[in-house]
Amino acid sequence: MDHRTASVFDTYLDALYLERGLSETTLRAYRVDLADADAYAQSLGQTVVTLSDADINGFIASLLSAGLKITSIQRKLSALHGFYKYQIRHGHRNDDPMARIQRPSTGRQLPKTLSESDISKLLEAPNTETQVGLRDRTMLEVLYASGLRVSELCRLERSNISL
Repeated sequence: MDHRTASVFDTYLDALYLERGLSETTLRAYRVDLADADAYAQSLGQTVVTLSDADINGFIASLLSAGLKITSIQRKLSALHGFYKYQIRHGHRNDDPMARIQRPSTGRQLPKTLSESDISKLLEAPNTETQVGLRDRTMLEVLYASGLRVSELCRLERSNISL
């Protein structure tokens, strides 16, 4: 990667840190993702800044043939998508090559479920001799019986309950 491209990446990653408060770990991962895309671009005689949608499709194909997991490819594409949006917003690019890219899908995964014995252990865990334990047991019973998410239970109003 040449000095100019590294500087462009630094500016973008600094903006992500300041504007979105991304963690150092996420920023490091994005830097690697952008550097990988730039290495591919250099193999084409370009930089990541000048890639077209056809070039990015080639990049995706190379990642798939290298055996990368779909989730890793998705993160790389997410980093590129944000980078190009930033480039457009700051007048360094007129078009978004990611706009026409069909991103690989992981498919929808079903949530993991607990076994009956795990549910029993969970329901028996609170000490119902205390008010806090009784509250916790009640919350667990409501979650189990209703299928609510924890966030939905937390937003539940007394007026939403019919006894």
